Amino acid sequence: MPITADGLITNAPGKGITTPSAPIAGAQVAGFGASVVFNQKKVTAAVGPGGLAIADAQANGTGVYVPATPDQCNVGKLSAGENFFYSDQFGGCDFTVLQDPTGNWVGSHVFSSDACRNDIAAIPANWQTIYTWRSLPYAKKYGMSGSIAMCCFVSATHLKFVMLRVSGSLTPTVNEVVLSASIQI
Repeated sequence: MPITADGLITNAPGKGITTPSAPIAGAQVAGFGASVVFNQKKVTAAVGPGGLAIADAQANGTGVYVPATPDQCNVGKLSAGENFFYSDQFGGCDFTVLQDPTGNWVGSHVFSSDACRNDIAAIPANWQTIYTWRSLPYAKKYGMSGSIAMCCFVSATHLKFVMLRVSGSLTPTVNEVVLSASIQI
């Protein structure tokens, strides 16, 4: 069963979290500034008794992992059948959701610098910025340790952003999960 915002909020707190391996960065996204590059990994996700498991997908995934990289706007694109973006290591960064000229959903982990924010804001013709989720309020509340992760669930009518506060490096645990934004599209 596909992971949902409600399932994550209900079942993940207090449990472990496993995350995918790092993707390999790709090419610059045409029409954007130099810091905007494709850097994604197709993933699957499930919430069970052991917690939240986000794993590398061998072929078709159900979502896309978009990692954080200093001084970059990493970009991932959802394919047919995929319904979420996952990103982590937020400490003041943003996550911007766009639509490309063909209607594909594109998500970007935007490093917290003016240069990166300017690069992602200067969208090419026929692209549309749908929403920017900001981690800074959570980073101020919990510290700038990179212990904040986010899932953005995409449906035909809404974007739902779920913030996850995670602690521990050897055996990470999800401490808190909240629906931080629900945007009608």
